[in-house]
Amino acid sequence: MIVAIVRRARKGLSPTHPDRMHMHHRLLAAGHSHRRAVLVMYLWAAVASFPVAAMAFFPLPWVMVGAGIAVLFAFVVTVDLMPGVRHALHSMLHRRQDRQEQRIVVSRNVSGTGEVTRPAEGQAPHGAALAAPSEPTEGGRQ
Repeated sequence: MIVAIVRRARKGLSPTHPDRMHMHHRLLAAGHSHRRAVLVMYLWAAVASFPVAAMAFFPLPWVMVGAGIAVLFAFVVTVDLMPGVRHALHSMLHRRQDRQEQRIVVSRNVSGTGEVTRPAEGQAPHGAALAAPSEPTEGGRQ
């Protein structure tokens, strides 16, 4: 509430002037639906309030560990529910898989029949040279 009043006063507006900088407006702008925005705000309210109440019943180190896990969980849920972030992560994973598939295709040999095959054992991959044979040793053997 205080942040909203200060923000509006810095812009020269009345403290009661409406704006779209409240958390629910920001969550909607990030791609959440109304229901998801409410659930995310409930989740973060629980993450902030449960550790405070838990300090009355449990030792502080346990509460801090639980609060840390809860914050990580809430962060993952908040980000995972955001369609824009989910789409970006999805496309990033597909680009990585595409690059791996391209490496496999590039490292294969193409036979004269048009069939794609992997190099035989002891054969260099397409575009690479085999190691030169070593010098013959005594007795003419390698």
